[in-house]
Amino acid sequence: MQRQDDSRRQTMPAAGVCVVVQFLCFVDGLWTFWEALARDLEAQGQSLVILSPHPPPAGATWPPVLPIPYAIGEYTAVAGAAPRAHWADLLDVDWAFHSPTHPPAPPPGIGEMAAAQALVDALLDHLQPDVVLAWAPPFPQSRLLLHEARWREIPAFGIERGFLPGTLVLESHDVGIGVDMVSHPVLPSAVADHAPDADMLAALRVYAGLAAAEPAPRRPDASQAPVITLLGSCPGFNLQPRQSRLIQLASPWFSSFAEACEALADALPPGVRLRARPHQADVAGRAYCAASPRVEAAFTDAIGDLVSTSDVIAVVGGTRTQLEAVLAERPVLTLTRGPLAGAGVAYEFNGDDLGALVAQALARADWVTRVQAGRRLIGFLARHALFGFAGTPLPRGSTDLAAFLGRFRLPQAMSASPRDRLARYLEATTPLLADFGTREGRRVSDYPASHAR
Repeated sequence: MQRQDDSRRQTMPAAGVCVVVQFLCFVDGLWTFWEALARDLEAQGQSLVILSPHPPPAGATWPPVLPIPYAIGEYTAVAGAAPRAHWADLLDVDWAFHSPTHPPAPPPGIGEMAAAQALVDALLDHLQPDVVLAWAPPFPQSRLLLHEARWREIPAFGIERGFLPGTLVLESHDVGIGVDMVSHPVLPSAVADHAPDADMLAALRVYAGLAAAEPAPRRPDASQAPVITLLGSCPGFNLQPRQSRLIQLASPWFSSFAEACEALADALPPGVRLRARPHQADVAGRAYCAASPRVEAAFTDAIGDLVSTSDVIAVVGGTRTQLEAVLAERPVLTLTRGPLAGAGVAYEFNGDDLGALVAQALARADWVTRVQAGRRLIGFLARHALFGFAGTPLPRGSTDLAAFLGRFRLPQAMSASPRDRLARYLEATTPLLADFGTREGRRVSDYPASHAR
C-alpha cells in the first residue's frame, strides 16, 4: 500500500538532508513529532535522518534511525590516533552524563575519541546535510558535531526539550537551552517589549499542571517553617570544569551540586528548611543528599509538586525547572547562570552576599516588578521559541520548524540521492561501531541502506 506522502515525493524528490542527533529515548510524543517533521520536510524536498542510541517504536521504519553510541567509550578505538586540542575537555565531561539509566561505558581514550570524530566527519562528508540539529548541546558528542559542522559552515543548532511538556526548543549556542536569551544582542530588548497574553499564560499553567500564583508570601504564619528547594541539573550541563571558559555561561561559583548545597545551607536564616533535589544523572549529588543532615533529600520527578510547595526555588543549572517556577510565579534564586540572567526575574547570585540574597527571595523583594518581567519572558518564549507537539497549546509546531529548516536547503541538487549518501555513510561508519550494540541488542549491521525510503 502506497504511503499518502509517496505521491508528493514523486513530484518533489527529496535532495536535501536534515540530520538530527538525539540521545533521549523516543518518549512522550517525541517520535510522532519526528514523523510529522519528516513529512513536512519531504514536502519541501528534504529528508530527515535521525541518529540515536535508542530504536524507534516497534514497527516504525521511517524516518530512518541510525545507531550512535551514548558514551564515547562505546566506540571502537582507532589505533594510533593523534589527539586534537579540543578533545580533552570532551573527554573530561563524558563521565558527567552517565547515570543509573545510562551506565558508564569503558573510560574513553584518544582512540575512542578519534572514532567519534571519524563518525562526525563521515556524517558530514557522506550525508552532506543542509542543516544539523544536535540534542542536548552540552553533551560531548553534540558539542563535537556542532563544532565540526560550524567549522564547515553548515548551519547547526542545539535542540532540547522545552520548559513545557511536549515542546522542543532550538539554540544557536552549544552550552544549553536558554543561553541565547543571555548572549544574543537582539533578544533581551525583544523580551522587554513583549506584551504577554494573560489568558495564554493561565492556559499554560493549567496545561503544565502548575498551581496559580499567590500575591503574597506563601507562609505569613511564622509558626510554619519556610521551605527553599534547590533543584539541580545534569552535572555536564551546567557544572563545567574550571579550565573551561563555558563556566562564563554556566557555573562560575560552584563546581558541584553538593558545593552549592553547602553554600546555601550556610546562608539560610534560622528556621528555614532546605530541600534538595539533584538530577537523576548526578550520582555524586544524590549520594551527598542521601547522607547530609543539612538537607531534606527529594528524589522525585514531580517537579511541579516541589514548585508548588516551596517558598523559594533555588537552581543549579536546571534551565527547564527554573522556567517552570517562573511560569508558576514563584520566587527563583539562581546559583548558576542561565536564561534568567539579567532579565530582572530571578534573585541572581553573582558571587556576593548569598545570605542577603536569600533574605530578599524569602521576602519577595520587588515582587510585582519581577512577576511582570517573568510574564514577559515566559510569554515571549511560548510564542517565539518553543515548537509544540500535536495537541499542545503552542502556536508553532512541526510545520513551522520544517519551514525554518527549509531556509538552509542548498539550491543545487547533490550528485547522489539521500538513500545513496546514506549507504556510503553506513559503509564508512560500520568499523567505528564494531564493538557497539544498542541497549536493545541491535547491532550496527542491522541498519542496511534499505532502512531509508
